Amino acid sequence: MRYCLDTQDPPGSWQIEPDPRMFDTALVACALVRVGGPAAAAAVERARTWLERRAPQDHDPVARLLDELPWLLLRGSAGPIDLRGPTLYGDLYRRKTILLYALARSRGARVLSPYTPPQIKELVERFYEKADTTRMKRWSHVDLLSTYSLLEALDGNAERAAAVAERLVTMQSADGGFCHNPVSSAVALLALAHALPGSPALERCLAHLLAAQRADGTFRFCTSDVWDTSLTLRAYGEHPVFARDAAPWAFEFLVKAQNPDGGWGYRSDLESDNDTTPCALLALRDREDDASTDAAEKGVAYLLGCQLEGGLWTTWQSAEDLPVEDCVAHVVAALATFRGPAHRSIRPARRWLAQRYEAQGRWTAGWYRNLPYAVLEVSKGLGEGHPVMYSAVESLRALQNADGGFPLGPGEDSTPSATGLAVAALAERHDVHEPFLRRALDYLMGTQQPDGTWPGTPELYGPRPLVYHLPTNTHAFAGMGLMAAWRRLSRHR
Repeated sequence: MRYCLDTQDPPGSWQIEPDPRMFDTALVACALVRVGGPAAAAAVERARTWLERRAPQDHDPVARLLDELPWLLLRGSAGPIDLRGPTLYGDLYRRKTILLYALARSRGARVLSPYTPPQIKELVERFYEKADTTRMKRWSHVDLLSTYSLLEALDGNAERAAAVAERLVTMQSADGGFCHNPVSSAVALLALAHALPGSPALERCLAHLLAAQRADGTFRFCTSDVWDTSLTLRAYGEHPVFARDAAPWAFEFLVKAQNPDGGWGYRSDLESDNDTTPCALLALRDREDDASTDAAEKGVAYLLGCQLEGGLWTTWQSAEDLPVEDCVAHVVAALATFRGPAHRSIRPARRWLAQRYEAQGRWTAGWYRNLPYAVLEVSKGLGEGHPVMYSAVESLRALQNADGGFPLGPGEDSTPSATGLAVAALAERHDVHEPFLRRALDYLMGTQQPDGTWPGTPELYGPRPLVYHLPTNTHAFAGMGLMAAWRRLSRHR
């Protein structure tokens, strides 16, 4: 908790950069090579030095491809790029696969694909022509415009490439980047370098990316001040010292960060989504001032307006999106808090969550590679006393490792984040003096570092199936376990 107090930003939020990974750093470096110039060359060299010592993610073959390929292209040692995998052109990975295709072509690499170059470009062009009438995430729109402009430029269609790039420029952020995201900014830089060389937009994007490089040579994925602040409030908000010294400013930040549509984006200045919005509402649940009450009413109205015909919610208001269990559960929990547990809007979603567990034997989180996270968050959506909720929580006990900790998934090493979440779920039903919970708490206390934090591992998806590590998430998840134990012990004093 003291670490939280020390790291709260002046606006009242928490916003700590994620740990670096190969994908972001190599992708930006590839774009900088195309731009050229002494400053870009120096940045690329610093990135190369860091990349030489890294290994790609290997929890998923597509994740490994995404993490490894930009670095191989940067080194010029990729050989033929094999993009023929059977899943690569499905709805989940198509956009990322075409991005890799365009990146490889821009580096002069030979690409193996089930589609010919004209077919690939036609596929992108069809999406481009529907871009103004199809709902999509803002950064998906940026990536689409960038990729299409780049492909037209590589085919020698300079006028068409420039026209598409001019549309891209209208989406540039005030800081020169795109969507506060190094991936989108790098792809946009590459497109601008081909289609609008020497343009002010190119120079601003270049300056943004050069300034974003860290001392170790890396470029970091997105920060998420709204999401991190909501999690931190949900984890530590009941502690009296935190409630006195941090919570008032965090609440004020969340209210100010609300978008005009009533929702919240995972970070300031991004469009609302249906996962961050209910989590922000859950963070505000015990706040009774007029501003928070008004914000909660607007947030509830936003969520009710986003409900699908079948009673579920997708994370984004996007045509390509599907409902995921943790997001649906967050919405259900928030609406139950502010509209009552019997509110008719949540009944179909609760049935769906129970059916998913009965069909699969487990819940899967759409945004974290962390089984205890899925169990804790989805069980809150079902509500206390539901038989499926009880079964899911009790199933966590089988995951516990010999060191007392819990893993992200069966058979893996223990992590503080998974352990904190498992304790938070199980401590609601078990005395914290039971041996298995004591061992878990001992693990959390034993792995805490001198500054009050815990070591973490990549577990948050983005872009899927790549994962990254946000230290604020690990800190909140471990804290949820300790605070659950603290609440149980406080009841007996």
